[in-house]
Order: sequence, then structure tokens, then C-alpha cells
Amino acid sequence: MNRSAILTALARLPADADGASFDPERDYLPVPLHNNLGSRDVWLVVGARGMGKTTLFRTLTDSRKCIPLVGSLFASSFVQAVDGWSATGKHHVPSEKTISDPGAFWLAALLHTLDGVDGRRSPDVTGKTVSQLVAQVRTSRESFVQRIFEIDEHGTQQQARILVAYDALEKLPNWEVLVPALLSFWSDLAPRLRTISPKIFVREDVRDRLIGQGPDFAKLNGRTLTLAWTPHDLFRLLAFLLANSADETRAWLEQDGGFVFTPPTGGRTSFLPQMLLPEEGSGSQDCLAELLAGRVMGAGAQKGLTRRWIPKTLADGRGAIAPRSATWLLRGAARAALEAPHLGGALFTPDELREGMRAAATNRADELREERADVVNLLMRLTNHFVPLGEADIAFRLFTEDRKVSLKTDEEPGVVLAELQRLGVIVRRSDGRFDVPDLYRLGFGIKRKGGTALLAPRH
Repeated sequence: MNRSAILTALARLPADADGASFDPERDYLPVPLHNNLGSRDVWLVVGARGMGKTTLFRTLTDSRKCIPLVGSLFASSFVQAVDGWSATGKHHVPSEKTISDPGAFWLAALLHTLDGVDGRRSPDVTGKTVSQLVAQVRTSRESFVQRIFEIDEHGTQQQARILVAYDALEKLPNWEVLVPALLSFWSDLAPRLRTISPKIFVREDVRDRLIGQGPDFAKLNGRTLTLAWTPHDLFRLLAFLLANSADETRAWLEQDGGFVFTPPTGGRTSFLPQMLLPEEGSGSQDCLAELLAGRVMGAGAQKGLTRRWIPKTLADGRGAIAPRSATWLLRGAARAALEAPHLGGALFTPDELREGMRAAATNRADELREERADVVNLLMRLTNHFVPLGEADIAFRLFTEDRKVSLKTDEEPGVVLAELQRLGVIVRRSDGRFDVPDLYRLGFGIKRKGGTALLAPRH
């Protein structure tokens, strides 16, 4: 294999779907969970940072040719997906005056988005800004709602579907007001429509902060798809990223690993790994892990099989694995390997793969800082300390500062610990002690005896 070319290609992997270089026909990998996205009953798509929400959103809205690849339910009829609001589109940013009537804003934004989607344009909408439409909606709301019904009826006659997709809503000013209003708006409108339906992509922390506001979230739970990647999905993604990073990499996987990839078809420009990767044998998860860093992560089997080490270390305390972390794993390992002499064997040494894992963990910690600064402040109090810890010890570390209790007056240690467990940043072991999963332990410099070293030696 041309190791230098492979490493160089992996070191340049794009980190996420937010950039201009993202191409859904090349970068989207369908996984079984996405089949549920086509259901009209799914309005809300929830996932933590890095779970692939923007990838799905852009695959839907950037290129209609990719929609059948997202799920078989989309392939049965003509589907048009439009960008209702996102950080990657050119959208009106509501003013303080507009936010005073968020329902009018979302109706105006929907009218602006759907104008002309059925081949017809409304003189009351065409050429108007969202702000101008908001003013009109306030005085003649029912007539504008009727326009939505007309578009819906035309789509029914054409046996078509129209998806209105929303993403990155937390970047809206006063999103705490606007997002519940959006959910209430669609909770009222969607049951009355047959063609038009929403797909609202939200972060887990945003959903959690909105519970108890706006619509009845107990009812929305039945219309929610939670993005979760299995270890099998993770290995398929690793194979997908490797195979499409460079021709040399794909040839190496085929020749040395027995992997089979489906050539580009139907508008797709990337190679797809087979839908089911076996755990062992030719073209398997075990084979891929061994090609990456050898069979075990160290000098002996007691160090752990590489196939098990990768998903275990990338997972949070709930077992959730973010696909973006897989990209950072390969990028970080490749950059470490480019700087070190190669002694033969696998693509990476175990230490180089650990460097990649640290890159993934650091990125995950940065994402958590953006979502939950309160949680980050607690985890940073464990930096340079060893885990696992008993309940009294971890409460002392997390909830005291300068030997003074730092909890708010209405907070209890047990409740906060339960919330940290729910978020997956700590886990309670069978012996009752509390631990931190490797993903966050590495990201925040927390130690564990026998765990992956915070600073691995270079050989």
C-alpha cells in the first residue's frame, strides 16, 4: 500500500457537514435508522452534537436525487424537500419586534419558503420579505393559512410530498421562544395537511431545555426519531470514510482486507460498503480494526481487542457513538502517523490510534462546552484526579469549591448526579462507584488506573 498517500488523504477528511465542501451525493452514508426518517409521523429528529443531523438535513435539502438513499419510504413518491430555516441557508433573522409574535413569524417564513414550490406564485407573497409578510399575516392570518392548504391540495393531486426541514435552530436569536413556537405551529398545522410535513432537527440539549414549554412533549415523543449509531454503523462509517478518502485506500481495503464496495450509482458519487459487515472474517469489523492498528491495542491480549476498543472508547456513558467522532479518530491518528517513523504492519500503531482518540475526545469536550457549560464546569473539577470514585468522593469533587458547597440552593447532589448519568458524562458501576467514560475522561484530562494514557509515549 502507498501508506503516505493514504495518511495524507485521511488527515484531510472534512470534520462536519457545515462547510461548503460537503456534498451529499458523495459524503452521505445511509444507515438502517434513517429508514424511519421517511415516515410522515416523524416530525422531530433529535440527536446530540455530531450525530449527523446536519448531514441528514443537507442531504434532504441540497439534492433531491439523494432522497431515495435516505430511506425506502421516500422512494415511493415524488418528494421535494425545502429549507424552512437553517444556519447554512439564506434566511431572515427575526427582529425583536418579529419575535413578539413568533407564530406569525413561522407562518410568514413558511409562506416565503413554499412560494412557487407548486409551480404557482402568490402575488401576496412573491417579492415580499419575511418581515413584510409578518405584518400582513398579523392582519389576515386565515387567508395566508388558506394558501398553505392550496399548496397542500395541489401536492395531493400530483401524488407528491413536500418536506419542510429545519436545522440549527439554536442559532436563532431568542431561540428559547422561537423553537417552542415552531413546534406549536406544526403541532397545530401538520395534522390538517396531507402533502406537507415538517422535519425539525434539534440537539438533545435544546429538546431537554424545552420540555415543559409550548406543545405537549409527551405527545411529540411519539413523533420523534432519536439518532443513535450502533458499533456496526460505526465500522461501516469507518470503511466508508476510508474507501472514499482516496483510490489507494480503497484498493488497500479490497486487496488486504477482502472488502467489497458498491460503485457509485443513481446520482451517488461515492463507494458504499456492504450493508452488513460481519464481526469476523474477510471484509469484517475485526479485519478493519486489525488493518488500522493491529489485532490488540498493545503488547498482549490483555490490552483489549482493537475491534472492541474503538467503539467502547468512542461511546459516552449511554453507549451513544457520534459519527463525527469517527472522522476525528481517523484524522487525528493519520496526523500523528505522518509525524512518526513507520515500522511496518498496520496503518497506525496503537499509540497513533490513541492520538486519534484523543483528538476525537477533545473535539467532543469542545462540543459539550457549547451545549452545557454547567456540566463542563463540573467535569473540569475532576481534571488530573483518578476515577472511579465513591458517591461521597465524587460529590465532594464536583459540588465543592474551596471546601464550600457550590450547588445552587434548589439543587441536590443526588439529582445532579442522576442528570449527569442521563447525559452520559458519568456512569455508575455495578459496585456503586461513579466512573467517567473514556471519551470524556480523555477530553477533560481525567485519570484512571489502567486506562488510556493522557499523554502516550511516542516510539
